[in-house]
Amino acid sequence: LIPEEPLLRTRGPALWKFDTACELLDDLLNSRETNLKLLTGKFEAAGFPVRKRALRGFAVPLASGQDPKAAVKEIKQHAGNGINLVIGALHSPTPKLFGIVSTATNHFQDDFQQAMVHAVESPAFEGPIYLGEIVAELAQIRTSIEQATEGCELRLDPSAAVVLAAEYPLALLTHELRHEPAVQRLPQQELAPILALETNRRAECLRVLEAYLSSPTNRSQAATRCRLSRSVFYQRLALLESLLEADLNDARSLTILSLSLSVYRQSQRR
Repeated sequence: LIPEEPLLRTRGPALWKFDTACELLDDLLNSRETNLKLLTGKFEAAGFPVRKRALRGFAVPLASGQDPKAAVKEIKQHAGNGINLVIGALHSPTPKLFGIVSTATNHFQDDFQQAMVHAVESPAFEGPIYLGEIVAELAQIRTSIEQATEGCELRLDPSAAVVLAAEYPLALLTHELRHEPAVQRLPQQELAPILALETNRRAECLRVLEAYLSSPTNRSQAATRCRLSRSVFYQRLALLESLLEADLNDARSLTILSLSLSVYRQSQRR
């Protein structure tokens, strides 16, 4: 598994040979190598430092028909000194690059995040770069990669350049539980009166509900997000309470409605 040529560099990012990167990332994500000490050794033998490093998973959607290897070069060109990258590609359900960023400190992770603001402007990409949590060991990096790739699949905050996927725990949880029958039934159970409305009224009610659920303790902010006056926004909330027969000040109701709406939105993206 050791590449044919030395890949560790003293300047600039250490970029792995593409097929080796894909192979070892596959081993990591699919638990083909359960001995983490051995897997850590394989990563480091190929020039990718893991021990005593800040590690972070990332993913970025590829433009249609884009060659992954060419897109890898775009990431490489924008990453600065002190940043090591291992990058692979996933083709299903949507094409994307994904991988791990390794830096000596969290400060360099911030540098990478800033550099990617410009990288995703390339026509090679079709959306933001999604970042998982920063972790300290290879044993934890799988979760960080999954946060990033799932955020990418969900197209969270698509107008941004960089998205911290871990800041959307409800969306990630819903995605993880999406195949559970009880979760799949939630929208029809909890949102049925809204879903039964004609298309325009349904869309408007869902828009108002989504804005409110994002800021339930600050209705003025929610009204601004909805681009409605406060008086009109409050009228819409009263209508929602009547339709749903729910108390929108009740914490339990808010939790169930948030989960139901998240499941519904994700089902509409498929």
